[in-house]
Amino acid sequence: MDNLVKIIIRLQNGDKKAFSELYKLFAKKVYKKCFMVTLNKSDAEDIFQEIWLKLYLGISTLNYPEKFNAWFQQLTARVIIDYSKKNKNFVQNNDETVDFKDDKSKHFDAKFELENILKMVSEEERMLLYMHYIEGVTFKEISEVSGKKLSTVKMKIYRAVEKIKRRLNID
Repeated sequence: MDNLVKIIIRLQNGDKKAFSELYKLFAKKVYKKCFMVTLNKSDAEDIFQEIWLKLYLGISTLNYPEKFNAWFQQLTARVIIDYSKKNKNFVQNNDETVDFKDDKSKHFDAKFELENILKMVSEEERMLLYMHYIEGVTFKEISEVSGKKLSTVKMKIYRAVEKIKRRLNID
């Protein structure tokens, strides 16, 4: 049994330390996803907190701890989608930035450029692009998580890519 499964089982059995361990494993990645979708620190923090609350309250419903990653990915996507629906107009303050330098990445400039490119599309489009191109989630999985038809997901992603290409003058 791998370490993550052990942590999940401990958490399901009420071990609060297990929640802390799980948080340390996933917090940075989850926050980055929230920020890349919203491009707003305040909204990203709201979504981030909601995700962890829903995880804590819903972990007992996970019947197969070995499937935690898929379950958590779906939970994260649902929270982001719900937040986006409730807050149709994210306030995008260009003065708010997040310092990703602490991740010791040599690609800080690329991340900054990606953030600027993602500002060219809507929050929903950013989430779809992030899920598909960054996290490698299939169109079918995105369809299942979002509740949208497969053809709708494909079309939204295609249109978002085309919008970015047009704005960057890429053929």
